[in-house]
Amino acid sequence: ILADTTRVIWSWNSFNPSDVLGEIRQHQSRGTTSLNLLGGLNNERPNPPDTKSFTIRNTNITIPGDRDTTYWCSGFQLPAEVRAQEQYIFKFSPTITEDSFPHVHHIV
Repeated sequence: ILADTTRVIWSWNSFNPSDVLGEIRQHQSRGTTSLNLLGGLNNERPNPPDTKSFTIRNTNITIPGDRDTTYWCSGFQLPAEVRAQEQYIFKFSPTITEDSFPHVHHIV
């Protein structure tokens, strides 16, 4: 197990085998999920003192209720002060609101 996201395959049912060699029934529930089992590493370094930051947000997004999966792609123009001269973006991090968290399973 690494201190990173691990893909976990899970399954369960409500029946116990009758004995050690008993029949194991097909699981009633099964699936997969990505988990950070060890909680990750807290090795974030502070930003240099002259670091500038900006926030980009999707707003007014409605997730359709009639689908299992929704993919959302958005393009944004960087702020003018960022585009004014060559610069390096060395870090980004997602901001996921609490009510959106159950629906987000990956970000690229």
